[in-house]
Amino acid sequence: MTGSQARLSNVTVAFPRRSRPVLDSVTWDVPTGSQTLVLGASGSGKSTLLNLLTGLIPTSVTAAVTGRIERPPTHSIGFLGQDPSAAVCLPLVEQELALVLEGAALPPAQMGSRIADALFKVNGQHLAGRRTATLSGGELQRVGLAAACLNDPELLVLDEPTSMLDAAGVSALRTAIGRRSQAPLTTVVVEHHLDELAGPAGLTGLPQRAIALAWDGTVIDSGPTKDVFARAGTALHRAGSWVPLEVELLAVGGSPGGLGAEANQALLRSRASHLRPPPLGRPLLQARELTVVRGDPRAAADPLLSGVNLTLHAGELVALIGPNGVGKTSLLLSLARLLPTGGGRLDGDAPAMAFQNPEHQFVAGTVRDEVGFKVADPALVTRVLREFRLTEVADQSPFRLSGGEKRLLSLAANVIHDRPVLLADEPTFGLDRRDALATMRSLRSWADADRAVLFASHDLRCAATWADRIIVLGRAGIIADGPTWQVFGWLRERGRSGVDLPALLDFLLRGNVSPQGAQGVLRWLDDTPTRETGWT
Repeated sequence: MTGSQARLSNVTVAFPRRSRPVLDSVTWDVPTGSQTLVLGASGSGKSTLLNLLTGLIPTSVTAAVTGRIERPPTHSIGFLGQDPSAAVCLPLVEQELALVLEGAALPPAQMGSRIADALFKVNGQHLAGRRTATLSGGELQRVGLAAACLNDPELLVLDEPTSMLDAAGVSALRTAIGRRSQAPLTTVVVEHHLDELAGPAGLTGLPQRAIALAWDGTVIDSGPTKDVFARAGTALHRAGSWVPLEVELLAVGGSPGGLGAEANQALLRSRASHLRPPPLGRPLLQARELTVVRGDPRAAADPLLSGVNLTLHAGELVALIGPNGVGKTSLLLSLARLLPTGGGRLDGDAPAMAFQNPEHQFVAGTVRDEVGFKVADPALVTRVLREFRLTEVADQSPFRLSGGEKRLLSLAANVIHDRPVLLADEPTFGLDRRDALATMRSLRSWADADRAVLFASHDLRCAATWADRIIVLGRAGIIADGPTWQVFGWLRERGRSGVDLPALLDFLLRGNVSPQGAQGVLRWLDDTPTRETGWT
């Protein structure tokens, strides 16, 4: 394996009760010291490919594997999984990280400085001393990344490492995976939020190599990232994969150069169209002077959030944004009456809620039974399975699904019930573009049926495209609440709240398109692959 950190030769992976292999005849070489981006739509086998590299398949995950796999010893691999909470087993952050060092037989006297340095590198030094049970999803991702890098691995494998990170966390991640130790570091990354991962450098800020997978688990293309996008970018876009903005604009308009090209700027300006906001209906859920604590009402003297006042009206689709650890999930759980509050008042029926970790609310043995739990109409269950693209896995265990499929199942199992309010925590996390857009259209339709939706998200483009209203959380409570583009304009002017606007939103807000027309531009971009390919 000279010159390569890992190599797959004609590898096929099949899971029990799946109608086709998840990966099919994959041959792939990972050069030592390279950074590789794994691309593909949901279900194309990206996470399975990573699990082959780490040895989780077939040693810990049951699967039929054929072909030849060469990889470094497991002690030379650092791994951050799609769900970082699944790997946490100790009560304190330092204990969790010390466990990694103990496995490498590091003398205890050296652990403190190593742990402090690892947390600093992921911008997580403020997490020292925290209990892991109180960490947000984004904070857990930072701890997981620190753990993956602690022992200077030869191979660093990251499965959607920015999915729940705020702007500061993504910046720290770029620095961490770009840093070189004395030995060459090989990095393999699955990521949907490509523009966020790339940062200001655009395409050149992404890992320098890429492998693109098709829906059937075969390899579309591999090689230098820029070349892969040049050859396969349009096909990936039309297949429902996320691609960088520069590649997206080339696919929809035919002009290279991204936002810097006048042809692309003119194209976006020409697509501005005013979308009429839905009429506000009756109040469905109201919070008055709500105090949000970390799970124990006795902690009201040191609340996570205080003085929270908000109202959700029928017909509204509302986005909740803010930095990691600010209390977005805790607020949703409090509104759902699943977390005791430290004071204040809640009026309205108890909402439905789709959790940030979908498996925490699964109750049935199959996907079909999960969607149909306490539902008397089998035809409705079939329709919802089809709407969320879960028909093929209807007889699977919910716990055997991919991360994206679990997310879809959690949403499907909630929207099938006729509740006036739905709360959704990171509803597009882990989804490819096709499923993310289908999910947001479903939530839009759900709200339009005289209901309300409040969803927490770090995907600012998603929020700008679909939300009627934005609520921004700060360290003490709500710091902004208003119409979507009014709030984003406020954020841009002040540069506050730990929110970095994507380049596309910044372009639209600079006056290139009116606030009334900006959402129309984003909807047009989202609708383009649907019009061209017919997928929904």
